[in-house]
Amino acid sequence: MLKLTNKGRAISIALFSFIQLIFLIAVQIIWGDALSIVCFSSVATAVLFCYLFLKKDLVWLFTALAMTFTLIADVFLVLLSPQNQLFGMIFFFIVQLLYGARFFVEETNKKSKLIFVTIRALLMAIAVAVTFIVLKDGADLVSVLSVVYYANLILNIVLAIKSKNLLLSLGLIFFALCDAFVGLQVMASSYIPINPSSVFHSIIYPPFNVVWLFYVPSQTLIAISQVNRHSI
Repeated sequence: MLKLTNKGRAISIALFSFIQLIFLIAVQIIWGDALSIVCFSSVATAVLFCYLFLKKDLVWLFTALAMTFTLIADVFLVLLSPQNQLFGMIFFFIVQLLYGARFFVEETNKKSKLIFVTIRALLMAIAVAVTFIVLKDGADLVSVLSVVYYANLILNIVLAIKSKNLLLSLGLIFFALCDAFVGLQVMASSYIPINPSSVFHSIIYPPFNVVWLFYVPSQTLIAISQVNRHSI
């Protein structure tokens, strides 16, 4: 664990943020095989930054593990060609369960813990049902996992806001925005075809890398939120 003064932490955060900004710009101007490497490197850098500020508590551990599993998911969705969507979504689902575990151990009220576990279980059950209702015979394991994953992400955003952790809340919100575009693009290409000349098609496929426009900041903010959790 790095033991830095407030000034040292501020410098570390500024340097890390600058590096991530370079990655954010790079993913908008680089194409081809190099793009995957740049994208993956941005997430790997965020994970490394998080581990540099190790804390001996379960809140840090679950968050660090969530970021690690995010990186593992990106091995299947970013580095591999073709993608392995099933394994990617399995690991992303684990990511949201780990964030949920973080909020569970952070909550001190036993009644609130029980309520949040119950809500999470109900949300997942509803998510499964909605997937089959909407997609019918087109529903598969990837689509079910994707919807259940996203339901957990939304709940985690609510819990992050409740915990008054601004950076973590923003990081998860950016995470959700990133995945919203990913989900819409997958739906349009695999489940519910959309007219390429429609306005909606132009929104979900803008002339820039909208997914990583949200994804890089999301992992950056989550990592920074761990540097000095009680004061940021």
